[in-house]
Amino acid sequence: MRRILFTVSALAALALTPGLAAAQGPGQVTIRVQASTLGTNFPVTGLSTSFTPCSGGSMVASATTGPKGTGTASVPLGCYRVKVTAVPSGCSLDGNPTTQVVALPGMSPQAAFHVRCA
Repeated sequence: MRRILFTVSALAALALTPGLAAAQGPGQVTIRVQASTLGTNFPVTGLSTSFTPCSGGSMVASATTGPKGTGTASVPLGCYRVKVTAVPSGCSLDGNPTTQVVALPGMSPQAAFHVRCA
């Protein structure tokens, strides 16, 4: 019970902290998608992803990585499954195509994926 009260208190304090909520708008967090080659960690351009709530339902956002191997999506607070929907030509995904992230106030969640390219 103490843990729950502490967690709720901490989340409320973060939500009410000026500047944190204003960065993406009230109740919004930016999730970063990172794509790189396995072993060499070179950035991968053109990896597409979709974001769906962990509880199920429709896609709420999508992101495609750019020249630096990153893409972002702004989503409401909550738990999300980030799924790879397309990989660049000549590449294949190495690992699980889906990862779970939690978007909380003041946090910078990241979903990282590795690919192998010919």
